[in-house]
Amino acid sequence: MTIFTETQRMTQWWLWAILLGTTGIVLGELVAETVARQLSLAEFVYSPELWSSALVLILVLVLFYLLRLTTEISSEEIRVIYFPMWRTRIPWHEVESAEIIKYGFVGYGIRFSFRYGTVYNAKGNWGLQIVKKNGGKILIGTQKPNELKAAVDKFL
Repeated sequence: MTIFTETQRMTQWWLWAILLGTTGIVLGELVAETVARQLSLAEFVYSPELWSSALVLILVLVLFYLLRLTTEISSEEIRVIYFPMWRTRIPWHEVESAEIIKYGFVGYGIRFSFRYGTVYNAKGNWGLQIVKKNGGKILIGTQKPNELKAAVDKFL
């Protein structure tokens, strides 16, 4: 039975400004290139270099839109799902310690840090620092530090 669930998305306005701004500039350049080269509609439609660039940008936007970090705490384990790319589980019997910490900027997504180990972060600077019995470390970002601490305290 799951006693804690949190889902986070990358909703930082500045991140979306960079992504949308870059996409707009590149797509604008593609249109300007098309006009400058005086491509006909048929040449434009069947121009693989133009469409491949646009497609890559659109796929990056879609990926960032779909990205979400879900943390679930149950009596058996801690589950981390970074949809659509990653899923991991940490059974309680593998956990040496877990505490809520405030950390500096570690980046977004899935990262490795010498200080924190594997980092799963979508935003903010609060997280659950897990130290496993084998010495491995995991940091899971959270926007609900007090609720997450209460859930973890039930099992440690």
